[in-house]
Formats: sequence, C-alpha cells, structure tokens
Amino acid sequence: MDELVPSAMNGVGKMPRMGANPALSDGELAGAVRYLLAVAGFPQAEPSPEALRRWRETADRRRAERSSAVP
Repeated sequence: MDELVPSAMNGVGKMPRMGANPALSDGELAGAVRYLLAVAGFPQAEPSPEALRRWRETADRRRAERSSAVP
C-alpha cells in the first residue's frame, strides 16, 4: 500500500490521477486500492489516518520532483 496508494494519487502512465475522479478523498482512493488488493487475494488492514497522511506527503513529494525534472 505504501507504493500503490501514492501512485494512484498521482497516476502512472495512462492511469489518471485519483482514478480520474478528483472528488475522491484520499481515504476513498485508499479504500479502492485496498478493495482491488483484496479481490486479488491480498487483503489489507484499514489504513490509519497516519498512513493516509504519509501517502499524501509521498504523492505530493513525487509530483513536485517530477514537475521540477521537466525541462
């Protein structure tokens, strides 16, 4: 989840940011990632508020790094 949720927040390749729904909260997006993992056979615990905060910070940092690297 520590890699998947920040990636879903920012989008990867053709996958749009926030699952193409900017109205989703970070918790809702994490819930969707959690659901997909459970369906695939990898159940996850409910994320804590601390985990959600950490994932948002990671996503924001990665987005800033990407935007500063663009010539």
